Amino acid sequence: MKTDLQRQWRQLRQQWQANPRLRILAAVVVAILLFSVLQHLQQQQNQARQEAQRQWRRLQDVQQISQEQHWHEYAEHSQSALQQLRQQLWHAASEGQAQAQLRDLLQQALNRHGLSAIRINITSLPDEQGELLQVRADLNGDYQPGVWQDLLYELGHHVPRLIIEHDSVNRTNARRNLYRLGLHAWFVIGEEP
Repeated sequence: MKTDLQRQWRQLRQQWQANPRLRILAAVVVAILLFSVLQHLQQQQNQARQEAQRQWRRLQDVQQISQEQHWHEYAEHSQSALQQLRQQLWHAASEGQAQAQLRDLLQQALNRHGLSAIRINITSLPDEQGELLQVRADLNGDYQPGVWQDLLYELGHHVPRLIIEHDSVNRTNARRNLYRLGLHAWFVIGEEP
């Protein structure tokens, strides 16, 4: 059985080395898979942006209605909805403060769970209307079973809301497993909560 597998493996390697079309076809398949993954991630980001913009417009509508006199009673009933929306969005005085808030939150969460971060990259990008700022974080570090899942649970249930875009564990090195996490938060800049 083992010799059959070894023989088949040798034949496969010989075909791979002798047939450049096979290598080109494999590269095309990998490129197509990579393109579809990237396209899916872009679609998820667009959906998250649209949802944040929809929530922001809803927040503005509720604020406008609460300022009108004849809608005073309606405004009182809308306070809970307004408070709920405000809790989902982050607030900062500036872009730099928004980035610092997200970095501090991530570092504190990692410390609480005893995880280290090899790298934390923070970037920000305003939406088309300039009303909201998306602050993104990509981090990676040493994976610890159980502790990693606790961290993801905490971040996934955080208020104001953190949107986890992707998380993965690289187990290719038996001595050192690494985690990778990408997330973002939507900030209202210059407005107090």
